[in-house]
Amino acid sequence: MNVKTTFLIGELDEEVYMKQPEGFVLPGQENKINVYIRFDSSGKGVIICLYVDDMLIFGTDKDQIDKTKKLLSSSFDMKDMREADAILRIRIKRSKNGITMTQSHYIEKMLKKFNHFNCSHISTPIDPNIRPMPNQGNSISQLEYSKAIGCLMYDMISTRPDIAYSMGKLRSPSILEGYSDASWITNMENHFSTTLAAAGKEAEWLRNLIFEIPLWSKPISPIFIRCDSAATLAKAYSHMYNGKSRYLGVRHSMIRKFILNGVIYVEFVRSKLNLADHLTKGLGRDLVNKSAIGMGLKSI
Repeated sequence: MNVKTTFLIGELDEEVYMKQPEGFVLPGQENKINVYIRFDSSGKGVIICLYVDDMLIFGTDKDQIDKTKKLLSSSFDMKDMREADAILRIRIKRSKNGITMTQSHYIEKMLKKFNHFNCSHISTPIDPNIRPMPNQGNSISQLEYSKAIGCLMYDMISTRPDIAYSMGKLRSPSILEGYSDASWITNMENHFSTTLAAAGKEAEWLRNLIFEIPLWSKPISPIFIRCDSAATLAKAYSHMYNGKSRYLGVRHSMIRKFILNGVIYVEFVRSKLNLADHLTKGLGRDLVNKSAIGMGLKSI
């Protein structure tokens, strides 16, 4: 559905600032998109995703979707775009095997925009044998570089998680830098422990999100986190830590709490079967392809 709002494409002579409606703003989520869920007496619901004047409406019952469209159209001047084939530069393709999301057209457009359309193909996002060196050639515009990285970052978070590690490497010259109190993180004794703690927090966030979706069956099972460090796994289920570092102690307590409360379940997986392996380092083509397929990515 598309809401007809001609003012969005009009030219303004001055800047206009608008406040969000009362009761809508959540701390830290002022710029988030809306998800509106409505249920009728039958228990059937639809999910409406809003972005400016565009919306996606989907659910398990077509009659309920049609009723929702009719209700919205009675209050707002809207155009029914029928079955969605694109949204926010993401193309949607349907087949008997499911739904595929692709941004190949967006990538081609970006390659042309930044004059790299005829560049050579490579087999992996980043060559594990390459060690980046300072640029010795002609300098490039920092603004143009930041624009290109921004476009690739959008592609990464939308449909291409397999380029996450290379994006982390490439965007490092563009990030803002800050400093942390050295008394908080004083020892890099166990990087895997802090990584597991971060994964645990993300799992808790996802679990809370799922809990808020009425369509999801309850109770919610623990989220499995697969870790390729046997030592980290042992520490996660241990009631003790060595006390050498405060930041490890805090993270150890956090992981223990997640496990005891049934938020996560940590199990061991060999590195060659770890789908996140290529998100943390450069790997060869076969391993990158294996991880990409495991995450649901495929060539179309």
